[in-house]
Amino acid sequence: MVKILKFIHIMIIFLIFIIVTNGASNPCVSTRDCTTHTCNPPLVARCINLRCYCGYK
Repeated sequence: MVKILKFIHIMIIFLIFIIVTNGASNPCVSTRDCTTHTCNPPLVARCINLRCYCGYK
């Protein structure tokens, strides 16, 4: 019984890890792909190394 509970607990942690890491990335090819990424003014969203970052124009 304890082994089953440990297994379930590890699987829950693993699934949460997978969900968080997939949701954290915002791949882009150009700056136009970063329209959903919000930045505080005067910063604008830019695509750098396939990720959206906030930066100056």
